[in-house]
Amino acid sequence: MFPGESTVPPNAAPTITVAQVIGSFDGGGAQRAALNLAEALRAHGCRSIAIALRSLGGFANEERTGIVTRSLGAGGFFASARAAWRLRRLVRTEKINIVHVHGSSSLLLVTAALLGLSRVKVAFTWHDSGSVLGGRGLKRWASRRSLDRCAAVFGSSSIVASKLESAWGGGRSVGVFYNGVPVTPERSGDSPVPVLLWMARFVPDKDPELLVRAAAALRDEGLAFRLILAGAPLPRHQWLYDRVVALIHELRLTDVVLLPGWIKDTRTLVATSDVGVQTSHTEGLSMSLLEQMMAGLAVVATDVGETGYALDQGRCGVLISPRDLGGLVDALRTVIRDKDVRAELGKSARERAIREFSLDAMAVQAMRAYAVAGRA
Repeated sequence: MFPGESTVPPNAAPTITVAQVIGSFDGGGAQRAALNLAEALRAHGCRSIAIALRSLGGFANEERTGIVTRSLGAGGFFASARAAWRLRRLVRTEKINIVHVHGSSSLLLVTAALLGLSRVKVAFTWHDSGSVLGGRGLKRWASRRSLDRCAAVFGSSSIVASKLESAWGGGRSVGVFYNGVPVTPERSGDSPVPVLLWMARFVPDKDPELLVRAAAALRDEGLAFRLILAGAPLPRHQWLYDRVVALIHELRLTDVVLLPGWIKDTRTLVATSDVGVQTSHTEGLSMSLLEQMMAGLAVVATDVGETGYALDQGRCGVLISPRDLGGLVDALRTVIRDKDVRAELGKSARERAIREFSLDAMAVQAMRAYAVAGRA
């Protein structure tokens, strides 16, 4: 048993049934957070259900022992209406007590589906740090009304929570719900050549180009390393991926940078790397960052969102300013050159991740939130 894991007997009678609901499980931090929470709650006496309004996708094909998974097939207007009816029926037949919605796009459908079911409490977590209560007119009004129907509302970081509270108005408070990740074995040891790992969607806010330019500067200094840019673009951001590929060729980095695409087995990828890198302009609390910390990687990350809190204000990793090419080069130079620095940062990061960001810590946080929601 790893530190931080619960010791609740697996055959203990469930106290409540909790459903984690999201649009789909096709990838991304919010999707992993929802499945991780469903898995973690089982150790705390809950019966867990993971519901995708559209499709289960690749993440739900992972081995998640004891979690009930459902796909409702939402899409256009009529498909979404059927999905709402299926959700309402599922809540009744499975005797679900708490529905925890992840992501703003799912909230309208869920609250509409549960109208009149006062015994079922809705908790909601807003994961997107870049857009809080967007839209205008009827859409914005409907979003606010949906929030009003929630027994508990959270942001994935203090910044997201503050933005949402301000945009929502009405005097309702928004809490902070931190993501958690599984306690995994430590990385397998230093690679012959240090491996730098960036894991994210190829979207402008993640700024992969900054890291490619930093890699070129370090390579020109004669440093030996490999860089893995693991992720895929959304269709509307294919242009960014293509531009990154062109930049890699322009800077003659094809023998240094690997582009494996979206990796399902992130645990293996993280365990065989040495340094985790985040170059985002904006974040809530990155799941990739937490996974890298849990594996004991030395982390170099932009000080945005809750990253500074996760890294204990630089005690468990190197914090730099966003868009700071010189700061990124300096930080990476240090961790590439100094094996002892990498080891010390990785050890501190892992200890903090186990203590603060394990699945058990997330489940305890959720159970407290659900108890409050149940009294609302």
